[in-house]
Amino acid sequence: MENSNIKKQAKSDIFKELYPILSFYIQKGAKPKALKKYYKNKKRFNDILDDIKNKGINLVKNETEYQQLVKEILDEILDDLIAKEKDDKTKMKHIKEYNSFKI
Repeated sequence: MENSNIKKQAKSDIFKELYPILSFYIQKGAKPKALKKYYKNKKRFNDILDDIKNKGINLVKNETEYQQLVKEILDEILDDLIAKEKDDKTKMKHIKEYNSFKI
């Protein structure tokens, strides 16, 4: 991919398709860490490619580059969700500690 604007558009298209799918699974009780492990499997990764209907594939040179881009974005989204989950737990821990010291 030569043009950074084309790459940004491809990433945006992929993100717009991936995020609602991942959010749906998380709302149903899946943990981001478990999803990350789940999508490491080649067959399951191919399933998510089917789910997003190869959105943005026309903006990249070849299928290998496209799959790498999807993996990169999938990992970024899940890493952000994992970090958010850890942050929420940390905040909750501090709130519980604060409440235990109230007199």
